[in-house]
Amino acid sequence: MKKILMLVLAVCIISCRAYCKDTPDMKASAPIPPHEENRGPGNPELAGTVKEILDIQKRMSDIERSTIHQDQDLKQIALQIKALQEQLRGKLQDKLKNNEEYQSLKQRREQIKVQYIKVGHKRTEQSPGMKTNQ
Repeated sequence: MKKILMLVLAVCIISCRAYCKDTPDMKASAPIPPHEENRGPGNPELAGTVKEILDIQKRMSDIERSTIHQDQDLKQIALQIKALQEQLRGKLQDKLKNNEEYQSLKQRREQIKVQYIKVGHKRTEQSPGMKTNQ
């Protein structure tokens, strides 16, 4: 039991560190440039490599999920990890509710998400022939 608990704790710490990576300091009042301005000329070879990496990562995740689904021990560990991560997020949110920097970054992230979604909807409306992921 101690080994499982240590494994879960290690996974939570690693996922927390990955979740809390250092982000560049952004001002909340800075305007968000439109999506098209963020694109550079791009390197098609590099884009193909990135696409391949993402495809490999997705296939590996699918294999991992199916393996966890089939193995009862792994399924139990995954459920414990999920419960601990939810507990961690809840306690973090409670501790950080009075942290001004964290709350301003959180608000800025939501603004960017909203604008990104709006740009995505505009782009979809402008080109009705585009395929949508369903």
